[in-house]
Amino acid sequence: MAPDRWVVIDDTDPGLDYSGNWFPDTTGSHDNVGILGPPYLQTLHWTRTDGSVSFQFNGIFDSSSESTAKDLNIYAGTAIEVWGTNDVVNHDTNTVPTLQCFIDGASIDREVPSQFAENNLKLCGKSGLPDGSHNLQIQVKVLSSSQPFWLDQIRYIPSPKMPLDNKIIYIRNNDPAIQFDAQWRSLGGNASMTNTQGSVAQVTFVGK
Repeated sequence: MAPDRWVVIDDTDPGLDYSGNWFPDTTGSHDNVGILGPPYLQTLHWTRTDGSVSFQFNGIFDSSSESTAKDLNIYAGTAIEVWGTNDVVNHDTNTVPTLQCFIDGASIDREVPSQFAENNLKLCGKSGLPDGSHNLQIQVKVLSSSQPFWLDQIRYIPSPKMPLDNKIIYIRNNDPAIQFDAQWRSLGGNASMTNTQGSVAQVTFVGK
């Protein structure tokens, strides 16, 4: 059975519908926050006031609908995750923003907020969705004007019938398409690392 691979949607994607006072940050201002690397594509959207973000994705497709999906930039999937940045200023005086995520109007689980400033944090997610029409909504409540909320990316597992033309595919480090030599080792289960110069990792893919 092929592993699940995720399509990545950047915060700048036109498929995201922002409501409220959101601002793009394309300056790389948070590239050095934490130890998990810079934000995806070095971009973020942020707000200092309450707001929301909506993302529509549709999982019902047959062969006759593929061209329509390409033209309309429709997203399809059976699982979805929201990722962002936690830029902690001072926990004692500035409470971090809170968020609530909904799929088709039903609240879904959110992650425990990090106590540290960090990029690439999973904020909420839901798996096991049926192939059908779904809507993700992220509702943000900002509790301190000096502590903004930062959105980085959305990831989803696409429907098997969803055309993936011009999509960005995220391949996890444990995907069998990646073959590591003996110099590599697992790092916390979420990454692979090596300290040996000349170590090799090979990726098998179809594309150009």
